[in-house]
Amino acid sequence: MKKEQLLDMYHQMVLVRRVEERGMELYQAGKIGGFMHLYIGQEALGRD
Repeated sequence: MKKEQLLDMYHQMVLVRRVEERGMELYQAGKIGGFMHLYIGQEALGRD
């Protein structure tokens, strides 16, 4: 893979992680109802 592709994949992985972390904060603060399952730490599973 080219360096640009690797950097893009890394950027996407970090972005997803940050969104999940913020979602967790909002859930714990009671601002998101229901059930929330996070995939933090499972980035290596990849996509099909």
